[in-house]
Amino acid sequence: MGCLRSGTGAGRPQEAAAQDSQKLDAVLAAVEHIGDSLKRARTSLEAKIDKVASDLVLLHADHRNLVDKTGVIEAHDDELTPVTTRLESTMEEVLT
Repeated sequence: MGCLRSGTGAGRPQEAAAQDSQKLDAVLAAVEHIGDSLKRARTSLEAKIDKVASDLVLLHADHRNLVDKTGVIEAHDDELTPVTTRLESTMEEVLT
């Protein structure tokens, strides 16, 4: 009976624990990798949103300058008002 305890059976719980520990380490490493990837993606997305917001601000300024310079706001108010409203609405959504 002493052979059963000192034989290969005695090492199995330790081997299983070591394998479980290795599996857990692999899962934790994968989770950390996913977290790092998500952080990089978020940073990239925030930079792109900032760029779009900046472009919208510049586009809005160019639009207002064009309208002011050409004086078409009265002649084509029906056409410009919806465009201006959509542009301003989009700008507000992006900036908030």
